[in-house]
Amino acid sequence: MFKLFKQVSRFGFVGILSNLFGFIAYAVLVGAFGWSAFLAILLVSPVFILLNFVLHQHWVFKSEKLEGWRFFLYVLQYVLNYFINIFGIYVFVHTYDIDPILSQACLLFLLGIISFCYNKKLFLGLVKNNEDNIEFD
Repeated sequence: MFKLFKQVSRFGFVGILSNLFGFIAYAVLVGAFGWSAFLAILLVSPVFILLNFVLHQHWVFKSEKLEGWRFFLYVLQYVLNYFINIFGIYVFVHTYDIDPILSQACLLFLLGIISFCYNKKLFLGLVKNNEDNIEFD
């Protein structure tokens, strides 16, 4: 149980720091250097996706599996989360008339749980224990 708590804590820490530094990098490129918002996000996003991949793989989940397809699946998860987020915002705001900021807060929590579970499976895989119950490494 402590191992899971440690992974969840590290996962959250990486997410908070990555978003903070990503926002700062974006703000510096746009504000201080006069880049267009599009160009700044075009540079910042891939850099921080790669950084998150490395931190999740080596620090959060302590995985040494370096197959290239894992990075592809990691990026695919970002794309899927994007569409889940857009769909969720639409449903919460337009169907249930929930405040957009509250909707995003709820979705961030949900997407965080989905991302953690997906990444844990991606980096550690699933193993069978002696009772044939499937559980995470």
